[in-house]
Amino acid sequence: MTTRTWTIRSVLEWTDQHFKSKGIDSARLDAELLLAYVLECDRVSLYCHMDESLDEQHLGAYRELVAQRAQRKPLAYLIGRKEFMSINLWVTPDVLVPRPETETLVEAALAVLADHTCKVLDIGTGCGTIAVSIAFHHKGASVMGTDLSAEAVAVAQSNAEAFGVERRVRFVQGEWFEPVCEVDFDAVLCNPPYVAETDRDRVDPEARAWEPRLAVFCPTDPAQMYGALARGAVERLAPGGWLMLEVGYDSHELAEAEVQRTGAYEAVEVMRDLAGIERVVKARKRSNG
Repeated sequence: MTTRTWTIRSVLEWTDQHFKSKGIDSARLDAELLLAYVLECDRVSLYCHMDESLDEQHLGAYRELVAQRAQRKPLAYLIGRKEFMSINLWVTPDVLVPRPETETLVEAALAVLADHTCKVLDIGTGCGTIAVSIAFHHKGASVMGTDLSAEAVAVAQSNAEAFGVERRVRFVQGEWFEPVCEVDFDAVLCNPPYVAETDRDRVDPEARAWEPRLAVFCPTDPAQMYGALARGAVERLAPGGWLMLEVGYDSHELAEAEVQRTGAYEAVEVMRDLAGIERVVKARKRSNG
């Protein structure tokens, strides 16, 4: 942006084109969200004041954010928030940015848990996307979330407090099931790091360069990971309890096979997200399992 009088309209138009040149699909939306963040207003307010000029302080702050976004730093890290199922979660570079496809898993869990009191375990909670959403939308749910990262646990706890569910959500640090002593959960949910290292070049540059590596890339053979999750869940689910795993766009068959291999589940089903991609493997622990 050269020296000139910049209005909200002209700033947004310039940034929209700049972001498009950098390959950012949501160019206009990102431009608006960044400016709204700098001006401490909502996007509607921007449209009500399109011809107002920006002062140097706000323009300077906006320039810095635009430069970082052009380097493909995730928008959520720049503004510290990401909306997910009607709640605006706190996000930091210590956690995976919540994805809309994970809503498929949360909605499926809410459907089977219905309105009765229940216990839910969220493995690899990150910022608490699944755990906090379940507790927020299901007033009878008691949720435990685990994560290997102490920083992620701290972010998740902040989200639980921000949305008033801290009395029903507990977060503990540890690898997957290791810190979980409780049993008889009604549901075990997990969005694991399911991208294989061999697919690294197929991941969008934002995830590849900026998001926590352990939250994106599978640390082992995907089959081993899905098998470990399926077996670990069996030990902690109540009879008739549900296991739900978010999976990569081309790994649902692998995950389904590992769940079936345990012999402990029935009603195994693959669910599609809104884009029509097989996204969630859902299975119920046998009553005699």
